[in-house]
Amino acid sequence: MDEIENGSPEEVSKEAQQETVKKSKKPIIVAGAGVIIVGIAIGLGLTALAGPTKLEGAVETCGLINSSFTSLDEDGKGLFLEGEGEESSGIAVQSSLCVLEELEMPDSILSRISNTTSSMGQQEGSWNDVTILWNYHPNNGLDISFNLN
Repeated sequence: MDEIENGSPEEVSKEAQQETVKKSKKPIIVAGAGVIIVGIAIGLGLTALAGPTKLEGAVETCGLINSSFTSLDEDGKGLFLEGEGEESSGIAVQSSLCVLEELEMPDSILSRISNTTSSMGQQEGSWNDVTILWNYHPNNGLDISFNLN
């Protein structure tokens, strides 16, 4: 009578297997979602632990965080310093030099910046993972754009 109510042994076996497969799929999906969530949390945690970028640190150290002549990208990988000129407001050359020093700029690039004239147009230099573009005019000052590679 058991076989009539529950089906043949083969049918019971198939039903039991299907039920086992259904049950085993759910934990795998849940476990997979858990792994993704943990992975995202770890990624966010590492980003938070990474701290400020070199540019963010240099801007803070040199006291330029609230300067209206300093533009720092949201991701901290780009920076623009607008220099003070004879006919324009901006940050003093000493402030720009502070940022360059914090970024450990080589003396060879400092020499090139110091010898830039208004007729030379935009100049470029790079070291480690920093690239800068600059131009100079006595009326507008020294403008420098920084990018982290």
